[in-house]
Amino acid sequence: MEAAPEESSTKVRTSSGTLLSMSRTVTMDFREEYEAERTRWLRRRFLWYSGILSIFFAMNLLGRLAGLAFGLDSSTSRTEVVLFALAGIPQIILFVSAYFYSLRRPLRRETMLRLVFWLTVVSGGMGMVFTPMLVQLGIETGREPSITNIRGWMFFVMFLAHFVACLLIPWTPREAIRPFLPLLAIFAVVTLFISSGSIAGKLLVILFAPLAGLPGYLVCLWRHSRFRETFHYRMLRRRYGDLQRELVDARRVHEALFPEPITRGPVHFHYAYEPMRQIGGDYLYAHQEPEGASRTGRLSLVLLDVTGHGVAAALTVNRLYGELERLFAERPEIAPGEMLAALNQYVNLTLAKHSVYVTALCMRADAEEDLLEWANGGHPPAFIRTAAGKIDRFDSTAPLLGVLPAAEFDPGQRTTRFARGDTVVAYTDGATDAANETGDRLRIEGLQRILAVDAPPPRDDRGRWCRALLREINQHRFGAAKDDTLLVELHRPVE
Repeated sequence: MEAAPEESSTKVRTSSGTLLSMSRTVTMDFREEYEAERTRWLRRRFLWYSGILSIFFAMNLLGRLAGLAFGLDSSTSRTEVVLFALAGIPQIILFVSAYFYSLRRPLRRETMLRLVFWLTVVSGGMGMVFTPMLVQLGIETGREPSITNIRGWMFFVMFLAHFVACLLIPWTPREAIRPFLPLLAIFAVVTLFISSGSIAGKLLVILFAPLAGLPGYLVCLWRHSRFRETFHYRMLRRRYGDLQRELVDARRVHEALFPEPITRGPVHFHYAYEPMRQIGGDYLYAHQEPEGASRTGRLSLVLLDVTGHGVAAALTVNRLYGELERLFAERPEIAPGEMLAALNQYVNLTLAKHSVYVTALCMRADAEEDLLEWANGGHPPAFIRTAAGKIDRFDSTAPLLGVLPAAEFDPGQRTTRFARGDTVVAYTDGATDAANETGDRLRIEGLQRILAVDAPPPRDDRGRWCRALLREINQHRFGAAKDDTLLVELHRPVE
């Protein structure tokens, strides 16, 4: 049954009465998982970053000391080693401390970002401050430093400090810019006040200095976009798997509400149900009156079709199932017309305000009196096929449930003969709406033509019309089903 117009987003009410959009809740849940994944990724990379740079600065300093002690590098002076130690030892302490600090405790993402920010700025800043001093010391060893060398090494130190951090730390593009800005400021200050040369040359170097941060920025931009796409794909695939498992469980619970077919006694019934999705809004309820001392218990069937499809329609079915249970428990001999009126009142008071409506066909078979009582509330017409092959229709006797209040609703109950060999076939509109490749629907007349042919082979009498109709519907339908399909067969056996 097609859904009635409804709001663009479903809403739920919290305990404080605030209405929250379900889509917003899903988005918040998605964002929280996304941030948690980014935090785990940042923690792993932060340990690599602090650990690798700790080893790098330690090996660099040890190499300088070994070269000085064993005479392996005659070009390195004692003063240069002292400067390397002054620059390297604080950095080693910083990175080693950061490594063990983050290793022992779970840090928030913001905390780790602040640590990386300061480690990058301090490391790169110290490198740029000591670079002019180290280059100037080349005079003592006979090396002729140049202004270009000084500025080139400073540019390289700034680039390396930022690029290595961008390689190892999963920054977003915006986060990658933040540590580069103070590095750029330090470079400008050192270039203007420590290095020598003309003002024009210094300003020109400062003007092109932002290019040092471009490679790192591009790395972060590419990696962040890849991570976001990969995460979204992985998250959607996992959520889809979770949803499929939940729908399988929901279908098992939903189908448990359906009755067991009756294959013994004076009246039999069978059904075939194919929801458009895992679960749907078509439902069949059966109630057998307890047998008395003087008569066989009558069989009541209620066929429902809720507006909409899928989970929302199935949840509505669950509510209607509880109401049916209550009504039959309080009044086991309730007539079809009374049942239809009671269901209309329930839908009108509880579901109609949410633009949810229901069609219903209520029937009660009395084998003792050879009678069938029925009332149809906006449901597609059922058919009764007599033993002689004559076909009659059970057209609608009342409007769609929920449209009218109880005072204006007339169920219009009818009674017809139901003798041995007769069969009643009922269905939901998913059967008649089945369309072929040209868009032609099967329609009510199509089902009637199928029922008008000779009966299926009597080799297996149980549910033969349900199987025959479902086979013809599937042969006529082109592509996937557009609605839930429920077929019900109520039969009086000859013997």
